[in-house]
Amino acid sequence: MSENLKEPNTRANIVLVDNEPIGYIQSYPVDDKTPWGKKIKVADNMVSIDYFIGDINYIHKGLGSKMILEYIEQVVKKDKYDMTS
Repeated sequence: MSENLKEPNTRANIVLVDNEPIGYIQSYPVDDKTPWGKKIKVADNMVSIDYFIGDINYIHKGLGSKMILEYIEQVVKKDKYDMTS
């Protein structure tokens, strides 16, 4: 499930386990014009990822790592973001 919020370049997603929402993950481009990008060395076509697990029953079970890896495969690589930084 993907829905743009205020920022049209933000990819916002609800994380489901057995069709139940348990968390959230989003990505957005970072460049040297964004507040975050001004603080770091920015690579071409760089993306930032934010995530959380909101259901306490799924914390400390390794799902955070799985969420990020699956998100990279399904979204980040597909959109051809820079994976070297």
